[in-house]
Amino acid sequence: MDVFYAIRFITHESFNPMTTPMALRRALLGSLLFSLLAGLLALSGTLQGWHHLQQLQREHAALLRHMDDANTLVVRNRAELAQTLQATAQAPNQPQEIQSNIDHISQHLAQAIANVRDPQESLLVSQVAQQRTQYLEEGLLPALDAMHAGAETAQQHTLALRALGLYQPFDQSLNTLMQYQHQRAEREHSQAHQDLQNALRRFAALALLLLVLSLLLRRLWAVYQSVDLEVVAVPVHREADLVADLEATQRNP
Repeated sequence: MDVFYAIRFITHESFNPMTTPMALRRALLGSLLFSLLAGLLALSGTLQGWHHLQQLQREHAALLRHMDDANTLVVRNRAELAQTLQATAQAPNQPQEIQSNIDHISQHLAQAIANVRDPQESLLVSQVAQQRTQYLEEGLLPALDAMHAGAETAQQHTLALRALGLYQPFDQSLNTLMQYQHQRAEREHSQAHQDLQNALRRFAALALLLLVLSLLLRRLWAVYQSVDLEVVAVPVHREADLVADLEATQRNP
């Protein structure tokens, strides 16, 4: 039953002494059930909004963490290449560290781009993959192979310089993707937060409506009971008066 229809029905019928209790009870019950159902639906929407916001926060935190870790390792490999140019001899375990960083970068990037949300992000991911492939195949991996083979210092310097020249486009595309993902995360978080606020407002409004309706119905029920008692009390008083008149007549014929 519609809330406004229920209020209109109760307002018109509750003050009528001839109103039947069953009709009033049905009106009260229908109104309360409708309000409770609407309140439960609003509460469900609020909880869903809260769950969605929490899920987005976890996803965004994981995404940005993977991208930051990948970028940190990329910068570390660049530092290793720069160190190769300055050193006269190869540092111990340097090739192993660079290879380990490459493997971890691949893992972090795979996690970070697992859920591409829109065509623009897909394009940026493709650019990162293309620039990284070129950077690895034409720059870093040949320099790494020369380190493993113990090539002459001059050859290692030449390959390191070539790798550093290919590093800049890859680093720029990676930073562009990171910036876009950060902005997207902010937009999605803002939208989810706004949806949650709207759900909370709807729930608060329905809760207030339910409270007001409950107070109104309680007041109308009290008015109905008082009117009903007055109607019932009238015949009782009349009967008592008739009995008193009859007794007086019998005493004074």
